[in-house]
Amino acid sequence: YKEVAINSSSVEELALSPDGKTVAYADSENVIRLVDVESQASSQLFKGHTSSIKQLAFSPDGQTLASASWKGEVRVWDVGNGKALSALELGKSMDHINDMAFSSDSGTLAVATGKELFLLEGKTDWKEKSELGIDEEMVENSIAFSSEEGTTLAICSGGKLGGGIVRVW
Repeated sequence: YKEVAINSSSVEELALSPDGKTVAYADSENVIRLVDVESQASSQLFKGHTSSIKQLAFSPDGQTLASASWKGEVRVWDVGNGKALSALELGKSMDHINDMAFSSDSGTLAVATGKELFLLEGKTDWKEKSELGIDEEMVENSIAFSSEEGTTLAICSGGKLGGGIVRVW
């Protein structure tokens, strides 16, 4: 294994690029940093979140990074130039983001809050495509897209009173 030195005393979230060459991490100052695994050099710095970053996800093509804060803000970044492509406030209930996943073609981002599931679309300008109806008694915990076609989405939900369910679209 390789150890990657980071310049932060507190790492809030971590993601590895699909090619395994870049580590993205969010620190306690709400800043995201990209570090090259081989050279250990920082390559990009992403700023803009106003609350703790709780989710990071690279797109399968490695060109886009999505980040989500505790307060429901989702930002989509261009990995090559470090610029924000979009900043969206999701969730009527202002629940934090539990999970995010990109489709295999990197064109759709599914985002689960505590009570809602959003689908975002884009390449250079991300917009909300739809909000899928979710049972108010369920808490959305985890999301996954199928890897081959990228058109099948699964979410795992846990009930407020216990138990769980997986839904597949």
